[in-house]
Amino acid sequence: MMHKKRKTRFVRTLLLGAAVTLLSSCTIFPSRATYYYALEYSAPEATTDAVELGVVRVFEPNVSAAYNRRQIVVRDGSPRFQYLTDDMWAIDLVDTLQDFIERYFHDTGTFSEIIGEFSPLPADFEIHSAIRRLEFLCCDTPEARVEIVFELRRPDGRVLVREEFRRNEELEAGDLVAFAWGANALFLEAVAEFDQRIRDDFAGQ
Repeated sequence: MMHKKRKTRFVRTLLLGAAVTLLSSCTIFPSRATYYYALEYSAPEATTDAVELGVVRVFEPNVSAAYNRRQIVVRDGSPRFQYLTDDMWAIDLVDTLQDFIERYFHDTGTFSEIIGEFSPLPADFEIHSAIRRLEFLCCDTPEARVEIVFELRRPDGRVLVREEFRRNEELEAGDLVAFAWGANALFLEAVAEFDQRIRDDFAGQ
């Protein structure tokens, strides 16, 4: 009987020791922290003359299904890609691009007024946009790959200006911080090129 009790006590001690070891291992090797990356607007350095073409309504951008999420997309040069679970965009790409468009056109004065998609005010023009690609090419030659399409339309749907922005920008480093900086610069460049296309097209009218 005494032998049986000692055996039971020994088994309990083993189980308690295993539990303590498991808990301590979780403390020693904690799960990886989640990092969030923000794309932040900055005003254009060069000043431009306001042309005030009229009131423009900025519609919510579309995002291709593969990129319409917070997780950053990583490619390795093959058709394969993955969504990072611990590295994500801080703000939805839809909101980021719309914010960049509205603030940039406000700063440049290309239109007399910028209104949102659901504003009851009438508009002379509409801006539609779509993010077709935003991904980090890793490994040997890291790149930020961005593809955005912009259209300036009349309210009746007639397209006045269409700009397709495609860039594969080589990065100085192969980490996600460098990718976020690169993507940020490309978003700003894309909106600036669209703005310039509008100005060029209306300059002769």
